[in-house]
Amino acid sequence: MPFFFKFRDCLESELDSQSFISGTFIVTRDAGNLYCDTLAGDRLPLGQVVHVVTGSISSILYPESGHFYYSTTDKNVCFYSDGTFQPINMTVGYIDYKNIRVPAAGSASVAINTGYSGRIMSVATLKLDTDISIYDLDATQFVGAGKVRANAAVNTNGSWSIPLVNENTNYDWLGGITAVIVQRTALPS
Repeated sequence: MPFFFKFRDCLESELDSQSFISGTFIVTRDAGNLYCDTLAGDRLPLGQVVHVVTGSISSILYPESGHFYYSTTDKNVCFYSDGTFQPINMTVGYIDYKNIRVPAAGSASVAINTGYSGRIMSVATLKLDTDISIYDLDATQFVGAGKVRANAAVNTNGSWSIPLVNENTNYDWLGGITAVIVQRTALPS
């Protein structure tokens, strides 16, 4: 079950005038404080260790472990731990791609496009489905029979794709793929 979070930002002086929206986080961009509007109806201060950054979070020279960082440029919120920035404003979604043809003894690539260029963090294959119209051709060509497979997703300069391989030498494969996409969720401006 995917979890969805919504982040908002405002000035610290505007915090009390912000509408209460259960399940959202608020970053005060001038003071760098982090608050959560809980499901119980409280605005809970989470910490006063949110560092406001102009520019990319990855450009920070000396990040502190256990601290949050908020970029006013790309609206990214990260937690720094074990030498890496862990984004916390992300969503998980699924995209179905249909009518894919992989030639006999060939390969094809499915380009992943969510409409949010540069925000995709990870892509994986959830499942492959053989088109029902070719069931009567050859049972050995189907997914799970070792003939059609999806390889690991490839990220080439921010453009993601999933390579497909058809090892059946007699028949083209027709079907669809369901991809799992993890992407940063942009904060509102």
